This record gives sequence, C-alpha cells and structure tokens, in this order.
Amino acid sequence: MTFDTQKVGTAASVGVLILLIAAITTPFLAFSVTGPDLIDFIRQVLPSLDDISDEDLYLIAETVFEARLEDYEEVTTYSILGGIRELWRTGSYLPAVIIVVFSVLFPIAKTALGAYNLYKPFAPRLNVLAYEFHRLSMIDIFVGAVIVFVISNSTGYSVSVRIGFYVFCAYFFAHYALSNIIHRYGWNKG
Repeated sequence: MTFDTQKVGTAASVGVLILLIAAITTPFLAFSVTGPDLIDFIRQVLPSLDDISDEDLYLIAETVFEARLEDYEEVTTYSILGGIRELWRTGSYLPAVIIVVFSVLFPIAKTALGAYNLYKPFAPRLNVLAYEFHRLSMIDIFVGAVIVFVISNSTGYSVSVRIGFYVFCAYFFAHYALSNIIHRYGWNKG
C-alpha cells in the first residue's frame, strides 16, 4: 500500500501546528494561594515569628492584606503566551525571549521547514540545518523540566497543571513522530 507523502505530510504538519497553537494559548499552569498557604510562607520566611500564635498571625496578616484569610484564595492561571507576557511585564526579558524563541517560533519554523521539504527536497547543507533544528528541540524538554521543578518546589502556593500542559505534551510527541516521518520520506529524497 502506498500513500502520497506530500499530502499526508502536509496534513500532519497542519495538525501539529494546530496542536502547538492550542498548547500555547490554553491554560497551562494555575498558581493557587490560600490563607493557610500565606501563613505557612510567612512562618518559613520569618522564623522569628514562631512565638506568635496562628490566630495572632492571621490577625496581623489580615490587617496587612486587608482580606479575611480563612476564606482567602487567589488562583492565577497562565497559558504559555500569558506566562511570556507576564515575564516581559515584570522585566524578566531573557526568560521571556528564550520561551518565545524555543517554545513558539522555533517549533513553527521546524514544522514549516519539514513540510516544505516534502515538496522541495533540500540541498545537502540545508538538510543538515533541518536536522540540527530537530536536535535543538531539547530546549522544549528543558522548558518542561523547569515547569516540573516549579510545580514540585512550590512554597507558599500550590501549582497545578491545566489542559494546556497535556496539549503541549501531545504536540511534542506528534511533532517528534512527524519529524521522523519527514526525515524518512522527505529529507532523504534530495
């Protein structure tokens, strides 16, 4: 049984790009802070307050935050694009640029390059560049590792993953499979 490599590759490339767009725009992580989390955080940061009872510490914190802490809960949810926007807003330019380049622009370029290769096989030098692009995808894994680290080492807040995290994982595996298919059926045809 044969199949049209160009049509299948193009359809798969479009599917991978749709997954990427969904992954970077849907909620990815949620940070939750509750009143008890704040009290625990205050105790960790200021151990000199150990002599103060929880009730008194609650009263002090409620006065400072102007909110009732027993019922207090603040949840902030970020997509990848929202996280990039927040990093930029707070002056963390380098991490924002790294995430934009390696988690947004780079995957789009890799997918487009691979799909284009199905129609116009590259010259050997461009073939090497395309393969190096594939090897650099370890940056995606690094970003994922940093996220897992943040989730596992949260102090004073809790972190939970949202649907965007799972969509990003699906994108990563789909892109990996597509890259292997294009490498097998496209790059070797030039």
